Amino acid sequence: MADTTRLTGSALADHLETLRAKASPGPWETDTIDGDGFKSSAIYAGNYSTAPVILDTLNSDAAELEEDFDEIEGTGAVFDRAGMNNVGFVAAIENNFEAILSALRAMDELRAEIAKIGEKLVPRRPDPDPLEIFERVLAIADKLPARLPDDTPLYDVFPRKWPILGDLRDLVRSVQDERLRAHIKSQIAKIPSRS
Repeated sequence: MADTTRLTGSALADHLETLRAKASPGPWETDTIDGDGFKSSAIYAGNYSTAPVILDTLNSDAAELEEDFDEIEGTGAVFDRAGMNNVGFVAAIENNFEAILSALRAMDELRAEIAKIGEKLVPRRPDPDPLEIFERVLAIADKLPARLPDDTPLYDVFPRKWPILGDLRDLVRSVQDERLRAHIKSQIAKIPSRS
């Protein structure tokens, strides 16, 4: 079965609609059936007194048995609470399916509206110029001391704490030569702008 955990909005609604078309028609009802010493839960495709059972929790590994005892009547039964909750949830999805589909499809419209409002409130900034970023990195790197107060070389600290700063260290070391800096700048200037 395909992974559908990332579906949202209309895509999820369409997927659920496809699955529902293959399922027993609703509305569905829930009730109990006799299990092995306890009452198990079941879903019926229609009225539970006449419709067939389409799903039950008789062999569930998630059973949570509880006893319901009426002291006045002197009767009681053991039933599966987890099974009751699970079939209740599944039947509720079927019985409220159209509302769920409408809500999922409305999500796409809502996202589009939020995006429109966001574009009006926050204008899109152009992508930064790579050459400008390079110049900023060099300006910061040029201000860094060569050693920390305890005489530890500054560049030796970076790789142990933050790998990306180790990469910055290597970049700065490699561009100490002015000719190499000029070459890097010329290569960055050739990068096409995305804005």
